[in-house]
Formats: sequence, structure tokens, C-alpha cells
Amino acid sequence: MSARLTSLLRRTSVLAARDRSLLIALFGAIIPAGPGFPQSGADVDHAAFFEAITTTTSPSFMPGLALMLVLVRGLVFVRHGRPFERLTEDERLAFVEGLAKDERYVVRQAATTLKMLACLAYFDDPRVRARFAEPSRGSR
Repeated sequence: MSARLTSLLRRTSVLAARDRSLLIALFGAIIPAGPGFPQSGADVDHAAFFEAITTTTSPSFMPGLALMLVLVRGLVFVRHGRPFERLTEDERLAFVEGLAKDERYVVRQAATTLKMLACLAYFDDPRVRARFAEPSRGSR
């Protein structure tokens, strides 16, 4: 790998605060609080998840995530004229649902990847895992 590419990958392995903020807002729209989900995807502890994705993923993951967030920021600004974090809850939900139905493959793939990340982050929280844990089959 070239020194220039290695340097670029190192710089993009850090998840900026604004990227964390956008991801948390997206996770909240992807997993809203409601029946069966007392906490939204935005309301769980994301610290361990963000640490894991920035330190244990392949070198190409973080640059790919950064590009996906640029895509989302651009699309939301074109459609709504303001950042995702400033949309209403209904607008956020409609936007995320619209990504999954978009005619462009790359946009649909971004939606799928964001949904996977939201689920991974959600179930990384020990309180969520405890809530959904099955009772032991051995105890009756």
C-alpha cells in the first residue's frame, strides 16, 4: 500500500463528532422508540460501538462510512434544505424510508448499511441485550 493511501486511511479512521451526531440521529430514525423498543436507536450508549468500528474494522471501512455520510448529508440538504439533525421526527423517518426506496443502487445500499449499523449499535448496549435475552431453558 502506498504511503499516501496509508496516511489517508489513518486520517479517516477517526469518527468526527459531527459524523457521530449524524449517525446517532439516523439510528434514532431507523429504530424509533415504540412497542417492543422502549429506547430508540439514538437513546442507547454508543461509546463502545463507535470505539469498535474505529479500531477493529478493516482500513477501508471508515473511509467508506465517511463517503456514505457525505452522500446522506447531500441528499438530505437537497431534499429538505437543512441538516438531518434539524428535521422533525416525521421528516427523519420519511427520509430514511425514502433512502431504501430510491431508484439508485448506491443510495439503497447506503440505507441497508445504515440499518445494519443501527442494529449493531442498538444491540451493543448491554441494557438492550438484557431486555431481549431469552430466559435460561434450564431454570423453571
